[in-house]
Amino acid sequence: MTSLDDEKLAEKYRHLAERLSRAFTAAPVAGDERHRYMNALLAIAKFFDGLGPFDTYAEKFITLAAALDDLDNGIVRPVLKPKPVENRIPDPIEVQVGRAYVAIAIEALIKAGNKTDEAKLFIPVIHAQLRKSPFDRECVVADAVVVEPVSQVQFPANSENNREF
Repeated sequence: MTSLDDEKLAEKYRHLAERLSRAFTAAPVAGDERHRYMNALLAIAKFFDGLGPFDTYAEKFITLAAALDDLDNGIVRPVLKPKPVENRIPDPIEVQVGRAYVAIAIEALIKAGNKTDEAKLFIPVIHAQLRKSPFDRECVVADAVVVEPVSQVQFPANSENNREF
């Protein structure tokens, strides 16, 4: 690689960082969160454009950005169409990860010497913290961990079955 190639790559990195920053720090438009990601994908495409063997990656990122844009017109391209899965968990991964942290926190309270009934008292507090998330749903895992701690091999084979009502 020559010094000119290094300069070109450094310039591309700088432009990529600027474009990504603009995509995610611009004032949000209500109901238009998808455009942030479209702009970020286009920034990545622009980065790969002109980098020889990576030109095909640029096309892939442009195609994905266009697929997101098509959603605004009611067109769902196959790449964005969910697979039909029985018993699909209706929550996004952010909620599932959040619930896992809650479950671990409740179990830690129990292992720290709190009785199960005392640990249960923290569920509404933790659940209130989860409500700050736009992805919030019922705190099934936090409720279930009191019934069966996370460290047990079977948890959560099915958190709905483990849930205490």
